[in-house]
Amino acid sequence: MQTRARGNWAENIALRYLRRHGLHLRQRQYDCRLNPDTDCSGELDLVMQWGRTLIFVEVRYRKHGQALRSVNAEKQALLRCCAEQYLQKQGLTHLRRRFDIVVIEGEGLDARIHWQKQAFPFKKRPHTPP
Repeated sequence: MQTRARGNWAENIALRYLRRHGLHLRQRQYDCRLNPDTDCSGELDLVMQWGRTLIFVEVRYRKHGQALRSVNAEKQALLRCCAEQYLQKQGLTHLRRRFDIVVIEGEGLDARIHWQKQAFPFKKRPHTPP
């Protein structure tokens, strides 16, 4: 399966899973590269809503483990930038927000889904010296 097709497959599985848990889709594959006014360059896989909370969902697929670790500090910063852009453009800055990660590991009927809620903070915490 090609990379983009695999990504779409994983997003479809994650979307069905999240909908079954009561979340509503607001946007899929939000591309923040389209805005020349920001330094963002990336995509929000799924923007979901649950009540008055927006949930920015990063979907990861791996055949064998390590998917959560792939959302490193650099990727988190990119997702924060894209999410801020989305909130501003949609006029939704008044809503609560969080970042979740949905991991799909394995293939076919053996695939497992793990939903990590509040996977990392929306605002990066400032470094405090020891």
